[in-house]
Amino acid sequence: MTVQTLFVTLRDKLRQAQRQTGLDIDAAAEADEILRVCCGLSRQTRLLEPKRCVSSQQAAQALRAVELRERGEPLGYVLGISPFFGEDFLVRVDKDRTLIPRSDTEILVQALIDRLHPGDHFLDLCCGSGCVGLAALKNSPGTVAFGVDIDAGACRIAQKNAARMGLDARFSVLHGDILQDIPAPGIHVTSDFLGKEKEMPTDAQYHYIVSNPPYIPTPDLAALDIQVQKEPRAALDGGEDGLLFYRTILRRYRGALRAGGAFLFEIGFDQRDALFSLAALEGMRGMCLKDFAGHDRVVVLHQS
Repeated sequence: MTVQTLFVTLRDKLRQAQRQTGLDIDAAAEADEILRVCCGLSRQTRLLEPKRCVSSQQAAQALRAVELRERGEPLGYVLGISPFFGEDFLVRVDKDRTLIPRSDTEILVQALIDRLHPGDHFLDLCCGSGCVGLAALKNSPGTVAFGVDIDAGACRIAQKNAARMGLDARFSVLHGDILQDIPAPGIHVTSDFLGKEKEMPTDAQYHYIVSNPPYIPTPDLAALDIQVQKEPRAALDGGEDGLLFYRTILRRYRGALRAGGAFLFEIGFDQRDALFSLAALEGMRGMCLKDFAGHDRVVVLHQS
C-alpha cells in the first residue's frame, strides 16, 4: 500500500467517525499524525513521495489506531505520545496516563523561557507529563527544575520523558499532594521520585514557580467533551469554583520564591480577574498573556 492510499483511507475513516459520533476530529491532521507515529512518515514525505510504500505491519498499526479513535479514545492515548513545543511527550505508558498537552500551554512555556537565566531554579507544580518544565529546560541552558504531581503514574511518565530528552540530571520528579503533604516553603527532600539522592532548594531558592493546575470548576466536569472526560479527573478538577489550586499555591508557596521571583499560571479563559483578586490578597500584582485565539491564558504574578 502506498502512503497516499493509506492516508486517504485513514482520513476517510476518521471523517466517518466524526459524522457518526460527533467527536471533535480534524481528520486530515490526525491521519498525518498517525502516519508520522505509526509509519515514521511526515506530512512532507507524504506530499513529496505519495507512491512510497508502507509495510503491511505499519498499515495495520495505523488502521488499529483509527479503530481506537472511532471508540472515542483521545489521539494522544491511542499513539502514546503527543507533540508539544517541538518535542514528542509520552502521555500514556501501559495503564499510566497524564493530561494531554494543549497547544495553548505553549504560551506558558514561552513566558517562562523568556524569563529564565542560567543558574535559575524553578518549581513545576502539577507537572503531569512534565511537558511544561521539560520544554522550558530544553530551551534554557543551565537551569534546573523540580516537578511535583499527585498522580504516581504521571510522575513515572514525567521521569521517562526527562530521560528521553536527556534532561533527567536537571529535572527531578516528586510524588505528592501540593494541597496537603508537600511542605512549603522550602520543600526540602533528599531524593526524587526514583530515589536519586538530590536536594531541592530550600530557604526561598526558587526563581519561578510555574503551574498548569486543574482549573475546571467541579460542576462543569460533566459537560466536558467525551474525549476530555477520558483524561485523569485529578488533572482537570479545580474545585467548586475552579480556583482551589491557585488559592492554595499562592498562600502556601509565596514564601518559596526568591526576591524578584514570580508565579506563572495557566488559567481558564474567564479566570483572569479572579486570579488578580487572589494575588492582591497575597500582596502580589500581575499581567496576563493571551493564547492563540485571543483568550486570557497565562497570568504572571510578582510581589507588589
